[in-house]
Amino acid sequence: MEEQKKQFKFPVGAIFLFIYASLLFYKFLSTISFVFNTFIFISLLAVVGLGVLSIMKKRGLPILIPVAILTLIHLIQFSVSGIPYIVMLACIILFSLDDMNIGNLAKYRNIAKAIFIIAVILYAVLKIVLDIVNIWTNPDIELLNGWIEIINYILHPVSMILIGLWIYNPYKSENKNTNSNVTSDYYVSLGKHICLLIFTFGIWQMIWVYKSTKFTNNAIGEEERNPTTKLLLYLFIPFYSIYWTYKTAQRLDIMAKDKNLNSDLATVCLILAIFIGIVPPILMQDKVNEIVKNSLQESN
Repeated sequence: MEEQKKQFKFPVGAIFLFIYASLLFYKFLSTISFVFNTFIFISLLAVVGLGVLSIMKKRGLPILIPVAILTLIHLIQFSVSGIPYIVMLACIILFSLDDMNIGNLAKYRNIAKAIFIIAVILYAVLKIVLDIVNIWTNPDIELLNGWIEIINYILHPVSMILIGLWIYNPYKSENKNTNSNVTSDYYVSLGKHICLLIFTFGIWQMIWVYKSTKFTNNAIGEEERNPTTKLLLYLFIPFYSIYWTYKTAQRLDIMAKDKNLNSDLATVCLILAIFIGIVPPILMQDKVNEIVKNSLQESN
């Protein structure tokens, strides 16, 4: 028997948003101007609020409040480089209004999505180029602050594009077999997985460890593990990551064989975890994808 389930995606952008907020807080502490500091502080509250609401999976009207605050601040501090940012925020507002079924906006969603992505990229490029020019032409600027600004102009657009797309498409349709908790929520394309492992500086790996622990609780005959506990052990206990990798790969072998798939990951992943730590997560996710695809085919 098959049932359809709609489930929230995890808003990965919130993690980038919190990192950006921490750099914004540093900027707030290092700025002398009272007026400018006030704008930074209000922006900081709005950014943190947006991150918290997305983590709590509160959408619609709650999301509109911090987005409206950010829009107002950028309208007050109007600049040419800020125009793409205002356009980006306008698109997020449109997504939220459509989500609340306010107005006949559904037909504009795909157009708004394209405009949104272009606006975010344009905003990032403009800000980074202008900041680099500013550093080169003003030798009195402290280099640390200059580079923090450039990092900000990378982190913030990345976080906003992920948050925006989460609001644009907040639900993920998935097929679920009533006899199994193996769903498409655990499927991640290898290209995306590898990029996230490399470019999120360990953040994605933490999320992946949590999800993989939860996923492998479906292994027949194995004791259930608490994903949060295992993640904490993985992070703070020396060499536990190697043990976790071996045991999780072992469970994936069990799950794969139950689906009549060839799998002998455990020993290979144990050896690679000792010498080349980034490879086991790739091999293991590839096996997760195989298991998920097989489960969904069975449910169909």
